[in-house]
Amino acid sequence: MSHGFFSTESQTVPNIPTAIDFTTIHLPSLLINHVFMSHTVFSIIIPHRNIIDLLIRCLDSIPDNEGIQVIVVDDNSGNQDELARRIEGLKRSNVEYHLTKEGRGAGYARNVGLAKAKGEWLLFADSDDFFTDGAFDIISSVAEKEHDLVFFNVDSVESSDVSKKSFRTENKRKMIAKCVKEPQYINILKYLYTEPWGKLYKKSLIDSHGIRFSETRVCNDLFFSIQASVFAKQPAVCDETIYINTYRTDSLCINTNEDFGKSTVRLAETAKSQLFVDKHDKKNRVNLLHGAMVMFLKAFPAKWGTFISTLRKQHVGVCRFFKYMFFGYNDWKDILR
Repeated sequence: MSHGFFSTESQTVPNIPTAIDFTTIHLPSLLINHVFMSHTVFSIIIPHRNIIDLLIRCLDSIPDNEGIQVIVVDDNSGNQDELARRIEGLKRSNVEYHLTKEGRGAGYARNVGLAKAKGEWLLFADSDDFFTDGAFDIISSVAEKEHDLVFFNVDSVESSDVSKKSFRTENKRKMIAKCVKEPQYINILKYLYTEPWGKLYKKSLIDSHGIRFSETRVCNDLFFSIQASVFAKQPAVCDETIYINTYRTDSLCINTNEDFGKSTVRLAETAKSQLFVDKHDKKNRVNLLHGAMVMFLKAFPAKWGTFISTLRKQHVGVCRFFKYMFFGYNDWKDILR
C-alpha cells in the first residue's frame, strides 16, 4: 500500500506539485530489524485529568514496543492512586506515568512530558482520543523521510459511541485534501491546524528553538503549534488518517461558555501568535485573530474597551485591529472556497 505524501520547503510555492510515494514499512520490522532498535524512536506525550477509562482506551491504541516511549502526565487528578494502579496493571514497559500536584493544566503537563521525552520524534495525544489501526505503520514510514514537521489526516467520532461520526475535524480533512492537490497550501494549513495532535514533530526542531506550551488554562497549545510551524524548514502533509479526535460535551475545548478571564487569555494567546507569524513570515495571508475577536465580542459586547486594551498589551494597534477584522484570510471558509 502506498500513501499520498506531499511536501514543500517552508514558504516556498512550487510550480509543479510533487508527490512522494512510498511503501508501508510495518512497525515490528522497522523497530526490530532497523537501527531504531537500539534507541527510542517516538515519544508520545499524553496529558491526563480524571478520565482513566478513556486514557486506557488511548493507551490500547499504541503498540507495546520498546521503540515507542509513552509518557502520561497526570494533572492533579482526584484519583491518582487508581490511575497508577490501572497503568501498572497494563504491564507495559514502554508506558511511564508522572503524577503532578500543581494542577496547572494541559500545557504544563505537556511541558513536563517534553522534559522526559527521549525519542527522535514527538507525537501528542489527548487522553480521550486514540490512534487508528495501522497508524504507526504510516508514522514509521514517514519518519524515514527528510522532514521536520508532518501533518496527518485525522477523523472525529463521539467519545461515548465511536461508531458515530463527529463534525470536528471536517475542515482539517478538507484542508489536507487541498494540500494534496496544491502543495503550496501547506503554508496556510500549518498556521490553521493548531492542535498538537495529528502531527509528527522532529524533536530537534522543538529543542533547538526552545518551543514549549503556554501554561494557561485555555489555548495553551496555539503558540506552541505556531512556533513549530514557523521554524519548520521541511514541513509535509500525509493524507492518511492516523488519529481519532473524540467529541465530549464536557470537554474543555467544547465549552463555549467561557468566562471573561478565560476569553481574555484566549484572545491574548491568539494575538501573541499572530504577531509571531507576522514577524517571521511576512508573506503570510493568514488571519488568526479574526475568529477570536468575533467570539470575544459576541460573548462580551460591552467589553470593547477591555478588548482594545488587551490587544494593546500585546502591541496590536488599532490599525492592525481593523486589518485583522476585515482583510486577509478570515477563516477556514475563505480558504476552502
